[in-house]
Amino acid sequence: MATVSIDSVGGTFLSVGLERALDEFQLHGDPKKAWIMIFLTDAESIFEDDETIIPTLVTRAQDLGVRIYTIGLDTPIELEPLMEMIANETGGKFYPAPDANVLREIYLDIAQRARIRNREIG
Repeated sequence: MATVSIDSVGGTFLSVGLERALDEFQLHGDPKKAWIMIFLTDAESIFEDDETIIPTLVTRAQDLGVRIYTIGLDTPIELEPLMEMIANETGGKFYPAPDANVLREIYLDIAQRARIRNREIG
C-alpha cells in the first residue's frame, strides 16, 4: 500500500486529485445518492500530463454520473476554460473565486443544487 503524505514542496496535481475522488465514488459511493464532487483548486497544475489525462477523467465522471462543481480559487484567467470544461461536461458549474471570502456563498449554491439533484434521483 502506498504511503500518502503532505509536504511543504507545494504544487497541484489536478488529474491525480480528480482520479482519487472518482475512485472513492466508484469504490465507496452510495448509488442511491447523487454523486457530487466539489473540486477547489487554483488550477495551476505542475503535472505535465494533465492535458491528456483530464478529458479521460471527465469521461469517467460522466460514465459514473458524477457532477463536478469546480471552484477556481484565484485561478489565472487562462486556466478558467479548463475549469469550465470539467464542470460543464459533467453537469456541474464553474465558480470563479477571487479569494476565500466568496466560498461560503459558493458552497451554499452548490448545496442547493445538490438538494435538487437528490430529489431528482430519490
